[in-house]
Amino acid sequence: MPTQNVGTLIGAAIRPIDDAMPIASAFSFEINGGHHQVATLAARNLIIVQRRQWGMLCTVYNDPVTSNNATYQLKYGYNSTNTTDNSNWVVFSGGSGGGGGSTNWVDPVISITMSTPAFTSDGDRYLVGLNSGASLSGNFASLNNIDYSGNLVGGYIAEYKSSISNWVTTLPTNGMTIRVNNDDNSFYRYEGTYSTGQWYKERVNQVRYLTATSTNKVDYSITTGDFFTYSTELVYLVQFATSNSGPTPTLNINGLGQKTIKKQSSVGVSTFEANDLNSTGIYNVIYDGTNFRVNQQSGSGAAFTLKYKIVADERISVPAYSEYLLYGDLEVNGTLDINPSGKVVLINGALNVNGGTVSNSGNIHIITFATASLTKFSQVISPMTGGITYSINHNLNTPAPIVNTWDETTGELITIDVVKKTDNSMDISSSTTLSSMRIVII
Repeated sequence: MPTQNVGTLIGAAIRPIDDAMPIASAFSFEINGGHHQVATLAARNLIIVQRRQWGMLCTVYNDPVTSNNATYQLKYGYNSTNTTDNSNWVVFSGGSGGGGGSTNWVDPVISITMSTPAFTSDGDRYLVGLNSGASLSGNFASLNNIDYSGNLVGGYIAEYKSSISNWVTTLPTNGMTIRVNNDDNSFYRYEGTYSTGQWYKERVNQVRYLTATSTNKVDYSITTGDFFTYSTELVYLVQFATSNSGPTPTLNINGLGQKTIKKQSSVGVSTFEANDLNSTGIYNVIYDGTNFRVNQQSGSGAAFTLKYKIVADERISVPAYSEYLLYGDLEVNGTLDINPSGKVVLINGALNVNGGTVSNSGNIHIITFATASLTKFSQVISPMTGGITYSINHNLNTPAPIVNTWDETTGELITIDVVKKTDNSMDISSSTTLSSMRIVII
């Protein structure tokens, strides 16, 4: 019968004479594999081949170089397949190996790349392509970057190890998530099985609230944290501290470069008029890869809203073949820009220009109706409290009253809820609280 085992054959467990006796069955530094404890890194490297096994652990606890004190694991294929190669010792993390972190959340990478960086330092990490179809170059094309079926693919994580002068790769798993340091406000999540899956970007802080300042009303700038590049995937809500004075204002965020701001409407993009941008509005701004685009707000251009007072840094534009119709006075402290084919009609009111400007004033028509043919009711409610119902007795004896309301301070049109009670009375309410509101009924 052939010999199956060599050495002293024992058929039962080795035990001390008494359970209280502090005698181990073997010293850790003398066993094959397992967990060794040695004082220095040099002692770790002197562990003889007969006591080495792949996956074994060794704790260095008193090395002269403090940073060497750690627990190491002998990892197969880290630098070679030879157990005596001390470059195969790696610091044991208990996580996902070369990827760091945990199974699903791994340590960040510097950037996404398709080729080996020219200059590298120990610990530099990169995401090599986003999917298995990536075309790689340099060392990344010849690394041991194979999937579980032995196919050469991209989409893996590479970390440079100066101890072996080479890259260590980590293959992604379904659900693994990573941050790319030079990709602002985003994570990448891997979906699928490696060699067929792909990394997908997930945006965070996709809407940014910003304030732009300017010393010349042309060139605006913004300084904000956590902003490293202009992105077509973000939406910026911007308040401009001053109105614009020219047709081509610019915006520069964190010194990334001045970009022209364009006005966007249903018919495309165009340049601005003076005071198109004002300090009272919050503008929806996007980056199209070349310019910033501002969506045209109500109160300007073709989308103008009726207002009884145009404030100092505001511009109301009446487009071609459009009519701006008001009952009562119109006060202009800003700019009223009337297209040669547009028209402003004031009924029983007047135009008051208080330091503002009006273009094509000949297109303003003031119409006066005799009191006998048109009556109106006017009242100021001060204050106007949101959520409160006010009873109005107008005594106009009309079955179909027309109601106009506006902020007495700014002249801006206000929307209210109206419930007709009789031909001479109604209830009104609003969710808005104002210091003073004007109501006109005709």
